[in-house]
Amino acid sequence: VLRLGGVSHPAGQVNYASFSGDGSMIITASNACFADVWNFPGGKLVRSLFGHAGSVNWASLSNVETQEFNIDGFSFAL
Repeated sequence: VLRLGGVSHPAGQVNYASFSGDGSMIITASNACFADVWNFPGGKLVRSLFGHAGSVNWASLSNVETQEFNIDGFSFAL
């Protein structure tokens, strides 16, 4: 179980977790076919990224301001 502050990750198994460059957010990759972005250290869910066909193996948050993400090798911005 991944704990951010006092919050447990609802998907259960987390495959990968990565801090943003400025350390203000964490992105987690899970077996539940999505990635989540959390604020740190508070642990509040900021955004869920859906649409992956299977387990998400890894994810990174490239730029907090422009919300650029990389999930299992695919880059995109919101």
